[in-house]
Amino acid sequence: MATLPESWNLKERKTADGKTQIVGTNDLGNEYVARTCDTDGITERDLKILDVGNPAKRDKDAFIGFYRDERDRARKTWEHSLDEEYTLAAEQVVHAGLHLRESRVGYSRAYAAAWDRAFGE
Repeated sequence: MATLPESWNLKERKTADGKTQIVGTNDLGNEYVARTCDTDGITERDLKILDVGNPAKRDKDAFIGFYRDERDRARKTWEHSLDEEYTLAAEQVVHAGLHLRESRVGYSRAYAAAWDRAFGE
């Protein structure tokens, strides 16, 4: 777990559901929540989000780059989460196409006789 830098003047607080909140105090002395973490502790990602959003050292290129990378990472995670579902669906299509499981293929004399009656030879 990561730790908050002392210079940020922020503290950790646990919520009822076990998540960690990062709280600070504004100029009027009122407490505010800077971030509610996704886990039960502070991660490097949480620190990066706070650092990128810090008004004192905000850089538009860093801000845009961070959230672009977050979007790309989320998209890759979503795509990889579908791999198993796509594989299972592809297996069913292959089995059906090769007549291995979903369909039955056979030959009977009754079928051949009906064909001859219908289309004649």
